[in-house]
Amino acid sequence: MTATSGVGDGTRCRAAFCHSLCKSTYFDLSHDILPLHFSPGDHVEPILDLVNPQHEGPWGARSPIPENNAIAISKQDGSLFAAAGDACAYCWDVESGKCKMTFKGHTDYLHSIAVREANHQVVTGSEDGTARIWDCRSGKCTQTIRPVQNKKFEGSWVGCIAIDASESWLACGTSCGISVWSLLSNECIFNADCGAPVQDLLFDKNQILAVGAEPALSRFTINGVVVSQIKCAPPSAFSVSMHSSGMAAVAGHGGLVDVISGFGSHLCAFRCRGLDR
Repeated sequence: MTATSGVGDGTRCRAAFCHSLCKSTYFDLSHDILPLHFSPGDHVEPILDLVNPQHEGPWGARSPIPENNAIAISKQDGSLFAAAGDACAYCWDVESGKCKMTFKGHTDYLHSIAVREANHQVVTGSEDGTARIWDCRSGKCTQTIRPVQNKKFEGSWVGCIAIDASESWLACGTSCGISVWSLLSNECIFNADCGAPVQDLLFDKNQILAVGAEPALSRFTINGVVVSQIKCAPPSAFSVSMHSSGMAAVAGHGGLVDVISGFGSHLCAFRCRGLDR
C-alpha cells in the first residue's frame, strides 16, 4: 500500500489517499490534530472507495480488476489520477466517485504518474519503456518519450517519474539509470547510467535525488553531473522524500528508513514494523 496527501478547498482541508491492489481509498482528515498518529486498534472509516473498472471480453467475460501502482492528485480541481496494471491511467472525480476519463495507449502496465497542472497534463511511466504525456481535457496522448534508446538496454522500463516545481523538466527513472527531458523543447537533456534500476526520484530545486536497487542516495545536477552519492541503510531503496529543511528520508527493503541531513550526515535509521492483529 502507498499513501499520499493533498489539500482541498477548505471543506476538506486535508485528505489522504491510499492505493492498494485494485482500489484507491479516500480518507477525510480535516479534523485531525497534527502530527497524524494511529494507535493499534484504531479504525479510520473511508468516505470513498474508487475501484478500477473491469474490461469486457468475448461472451461477456470480465477481466480481473487491475491493481493501482501509483496515484497523483490535481490541486486545481481535486481530481485523483491512478496508474493501473491494465496499461491504463484513470482520472477520478473524488466528489462524485466517478471515473471521468481513461488514458489508454501504453502496451504494458503502468509504474508511475505525475500531474503537470499548468498545462492540464499528466505524465505516465510504463513497463513498455516509454513515458507518455496526456491532455487531461481530451484524454489523448500528445507525446511519447523513450528515455532508453540504446539497444544495449532494450526492454528497459520507466519505473518512476518526477516533474520540477516550474513544470519545465521531466525526470524518468528507468531500469538502467536516469533520463531528464525539457518539457518546453521536448529534448533529452541527459541520460545517466546508474548501474542499477532507479526506483524513485524527485527534484530538489535545480538538482535531482534518486534511489534504486542499491544502498545509495544519489544527487545529480540538471545537466547530469553527479554531485554526491551517500550510502544509506536500505540495501534496496524504494522511496525518497525531502523536507524543507534539507533533510532526506530514504525508505526501502526490510522496512528500513534512513534520515540524512542536508550535509550528507546520517541523523538516524529505524525499522518499520507491522501491527500484530
